[in-house]
Amino acid sequence: MQEITLSNGVNMPLLGYGVFQVSPAECERCVSDALSVGYRLIDTAQAYANEEGVGNAWRKSGLKREELFLVTKVWIANNGEEKAAKSIDESLRKLQTDYIDLLLIHQAYGDVKKAFPKSTVTQGFSIYGHEVRTGKAKVEKWLKSL
Repeated sequence: MQEITLSNGVNMPLLGYGVFQVSPAECERCVSDALSVGYRLIDTAQAYANEEGVGNAWRKSGLKREELFLVTKVWIANNGEEKAAKSIDESLRKLQTDYIDLLLIHQAYGDVKKAFPKSTVTQGFSIYGHEVRTGKAKVEKWLKSL
């Protein structure tokens, strides 16, 4: 699988498998099939309600965690430090992992700086920066553009 090196040195596969609109009941099977044919980047989100299927599939795959690149998104309603932190911990639990490779704000439209207050954006985006510093997320470089 070809990869690209991001600006912070993290390698990300160029091709991934997304599970938008994949029902929770089907997600595990679909991701298992994707992993079996060579996909290593799996893209999910809190709002898709299928992170557990992704977690179950990769755990059963026999792959090492380092061989995967997991992407998830924090739902916009989980803005603010406390809600974002809790939702990220819940995503980690569902994905059955200690870290997320790429953590995004889902549907970051409109005034993102207002939705995620200046104190959280300009101070290392507080919770996102904390997740990177504690090893729960690998990529936060893009946040500097906010």
